[in-house]
Amino acid sequence: MRILTAKEIQELEKRTFLTLGLPSLLIMENAGRAVVDVILNHFKPDLHKEILILCGSGNNGGDGFVVARTLKNLGFSVFVFCTRRIEHISSDARFQAQAFKNLGGSICEIPACPDWDNQFSTKILNCGLIVDALLGTGFNGQITISDLSLMIDLINIADCPIISIDLPSGLNATTGTAGAVAVYATVTVAFQYPKLGLFIADGISHSGTIYVCDIGLITQPAINNEIQRELLTQDFIVKELQEWHKKNLAIQSAKLSTLNSQERLQKIIQIHDLHKTDQISVEQFTDAGMVVLLGGHLDRISSIYATAKIAQQCGLRKASLVLPYSVAKKFIPESLTLQCVGLADDGEGYLARVAENEILTLLEKADVLMLGAGLKENAAMKELIKIVFTSANKLKLPVVIDSDVLSFIAKDSALRLLVPETAILTPTKSVIAKLLDVQIENVKISKIECAGILSRVLNSIVILKNERSVIADPQSFMGLSSINIDLQDLPELDDVLNGMLVTLLAQGMNPTSCACISVFVQGLVSELMQSQLALGRSDNWINVAKLTAQCFNDLLLTRNNELALAKCI
Repeated sequence: MRILTAKEIQELEKRTFLTLGLPSLLIMENAGRAVVDVILNHFKPDLHKEILILCGSGNNGGDGFVVARTLKNLGFSVFVFCTRRIEHISSDARFQAQAFKNLGGSICEIPACPDWDNQFSTKILNCGLIVDALLGTGFNGQITISDLSLMIDLINIADCPIISIDLPSGLNATTGTAGAVAVYATVTVAFQYPKLGLFIADGISHSGTIYVCDIGLITQPAINNEIQRELLTQDFIVKELQEWHKKNLAIQSAKLSTLNSQERLQKIIQIHDLHKTDQISVEQFTDAGMVVLLGGHLDRISSIYATAKIAQQCGLRKASLVLPYSVAKKFIPESLTLQCVGLADDGEGYLARVAENEILTLLEKADVLMLGAGLKENAAMKELIKIVFTSANKLKLPVVIDSDVLSFIAKDSALRLLVPETAILTPTKSVIAKLLDVQIENVKISKIECAGILSRVLNSIVILKNERSVIADPQSFMGLSSINIDLQDLPELDDVLNGMLVTLLAQGMNPTSCACISVFVQGLVSELMQSQLALGRSDNWINVAKLTAQCFNDLLLTRNNELALAKCI
């Protein structure tokens, strides 16, 4: 699902009216009714509790008047506060306000009500739901009207749900920054496409659950942007998997000429069976290549070990953990598919430079390389990584580079130049700040821009790990996670991401698709882990690996389902 800026959505609206000749009142009616659908299905409001609708002077307020009229017509008790006199609001909003009045609706026009604040405070105490239709995508800056500022402050302390129309009032639709006051919504109903500001900066904490509703704006031809922004919904991810499935079948068919008669017959039967369905499962990943995971110190080994086990649960054929000998000897392989390779130790529990030849031999047999946690930041290790990068470039080997390794790559310009093309990098906000030599505050404010810059500078795919992760590739693709995750309380989610990345790369999937699918699965696992922790269940790596495989398999078996009302988050 595309994500648009305020300017882009405004251009889309203009093109709808010019190209289709649809009246703006029709689009407003569609928008208001879409909000009512969400109210009825998400909140199931009490008929005996009043619903407060707060309308501004623009078209967002007009949407609010449609909501008020529709709810009143359904038998709900509705009361409207409008920030301007009705004669001073936009023409479309004025039309909708009059229609509400014609139905017997009550409106408090704040400039004409000296005691509006007392009336408002009383009604907030007893209402069952608040609809925020104060400010829309045109808002840009600070709220300077004291009455509006007071209203938002009172909304935010109300003991009832708040539903914001298109975006929470006081939030910038493009930058996601909130002014001194901004609504904290329980639910936000975005029209046609979600706005970028909902997923970045303050938008993450202000937007609540986000629904995206079709209101009849033109969607073809597609908007031509320099940057393609996608919200990573299940619909998008399933399409990515289905596209990969088709390409994989074509590759398998092309390999038939290399087989003998009996092998060719078996392969033809297998491909025929796969063609009969557009669904795929984890069982089809059972020959998903061999991954070399380069790790380090005993204190950090649990992470890279969990990555390997998660990858195996998701169909990886074989994993080789390349570790210092002193670490490797403490592990007994559980199966032939998980190999612990103990190499030269530097005496402090880290890999030594002299291990390079054995590592290079392993890389020649590998389908994917991951540089994981526990590699020591010193001159010898940097030289070893340079040799590994050079080999990976020569072999055109897909590479995943964890945040630990990126933190010391940031300090070595020669090492940065050797980062393999289309490698997948997984930095945190602090590490990306080091790599770009900027303050971490700049990354927090402009995480999308920072991820894009790093992706182009290193010609790599960047996954900026965050509450909602950002994916950037050098071709100006931007993917934003649709699911909130908590890396601080659930550090195992890092292993989920890495395990999925190496599994999909080993299948030959392109790195950008790998990144999108892996981030989405990580989000699904996060939701399951949070629900299980709430029930007091274990979150050890065995459980995490099973949850990851479960989420991945469920996703593979999900058919693409277009919904008129799409719950995004």
